[in-house]
Amino acid sequence: MTEFDDLADEMATLLGAPCTVEDPDFHRVAYSGQSGGDTVRQRSIMERRATVEVRDWFHGHGIRESLTPVRTPREPDLGIEARLCIPARHHNRVQGYFWLLDPEAQM
Repeated sequence: MTEFDDLADEMATLLGAPCTVEDPDFHRVAYSGQSGGDTVRQRSIMERRATVEVRDWFHGHGIRESLTPVRTPREPDLGIEARLCIPARHHNRVQGYFWLLDPEAQM
């Protein structure tokens, strides 16, 4: 288990939702041990990356530019449930993303 896996588990525990960590190109870095998720999360874990179509859909919601967490809606045609995306930045450059199935949408 890596430090990133520990971080994903801690984030999942704090926010009560499965967490995945990806680099800026949507390659999987870590994921929480929590079960559950949608098709996109499962595919990201199994294939170690998201598809270009999924990446473009999330970019269309402004995650690259945002300085704060972004809530994205569900998109059934792509197998996406509502999410909370937390961009990880350093020197104003996106270093990666924390993805959580939106804890508020799950209630």
